[in-house]
Amino acid sequence: MRMRTMTRCRICDQRLDPVWVEIGEDTHPTCAAQEPCTHGEPRGPQACALCRRASRIVRTERAPIDRDVIAVSTKHPKTSHAAAERALPATGTKRRMIIDAIRESVWGLCDWELERKFAWKHESASACRRSLVVDGWLVDSGLTRPVPDTGNDAIVWALAD
Repeated sequence: MRMRTMTRCRICDQRLDPVWVEIGEDTHPTCAAQEPCTHGEPRGPQACALCRRASRIVRTERAPIDRDVIAVSTKHPKTSHAAAERALPATGTKRRMIIDAIRESVWGLCDWELERKFAWKHESASACRRSLVVDGWLVDSGLTRPVPDTGNDAIVWALAD
C-alpha cells in the first residue's frame, strides 16, 4: 500500500496546501515574511485568518468554474470509473452552485453546510469543493465551525479573490 506524503512548511512544520507545493513553494507566504500581524493578532500572521487569506497564492490562469471534472485513480475498480462517468456531466453545474453559494454567504461555507443546502451526499460536495480548491477558486478561510452532528470543527471555505 502506497502512503501519500504530506509536504510541510520548513519554518512552522504545518501542512502546505497542494497548490503551493505544485508551484514549488516550501514555506507558507506568512512564514517566509515573518512580519507582524497588521490585524492585531498577537501570535503573528500565522495565527491570523485575515493575514493567511490575504497572503494566499492564487493562480492567475484558473480553469473555468463550469468545467466538468472528476478525479478517479486508475487503481479504483471499474464500478468507480462508471460512477464517475455518470457524474461527469453535472460536475460543472455543481461547481458553479458551490461558488455562487459561497459568494452569497458572508463568512464562507463548510462542506456540511453545502451538503445540507443542496441535499448532496458528503462525497459529492467535498469532491466538487476540492476541485475548486485545486483550481484556485476557493481557499481555507482560517475559520472553523462545529459540525452539528458531531461537534467536530469543520473548515470554512471562502473565495480566493
